[in-house]
Amino acid sequence: MKVDYHNGAGTGNILWRMGPCGDFTFNNIGNDPWPWFSHQHEPGIENSGAGPLTVFDNGNTRYSKPNASTGCTPGVGSGNSRGMALTVDESSMQVTPVLSVDLGVQSLGDGSAQLLSNGNYSFLASFVYLRSARNYVSYPVEILPTAGTLTGTQVLNLEAPLCYRIWRMPSMYAPPLT
Repeated sequence: MKVDYHNGAGTGNILWRMGPCGDFTFNNIGNDPWPWFSHQHEPGIENSGAGPLTVFDNGNTRYSKPNASTGCTPGVGSGNSRGMALTVDESSMQVTPVLSVDLGVQSLGDGSAQLLSNGNYSFLASFVYLRSARNYVSYPVEILPTAGTLTGTQVLNLEAPLCYRIWRMPSMYAPPLT
């Protein structure tokens, strides 16, 4: 949601809501049965506010059972968590995906999303149950986007101990660039 904040001098009113049943239309160029994110984490408008909007989509509602009780849009009953990058056009109130990539696992909570300085995207599937170990782990994943598609190539996919967020930094002495 966007709030009329204006550095503390705004009205505090909600200007718009994004997501199922929100104020935006999703330009579903990928014909996704559930294009919106749900139970999302760490949305951020990259490139110092110029975009895109990156978000880690846990997808809990999307992969819930298909029925009318899940809210505005029933679940599809399957799927994994996704890494997403979206353009947001406030004048037309439309959201268009730049990237919407299946990360291969279901993260039940937490996670992060980031545009890297090399043009790749970093996502953390944070809270993944590993049945073989009966334990929770995390998967940091880096995606090289593929031009003309909503997907990309995984260039990094590690199994890591359970963690809440990750931020990729150019060095130990510099913050993330985007």
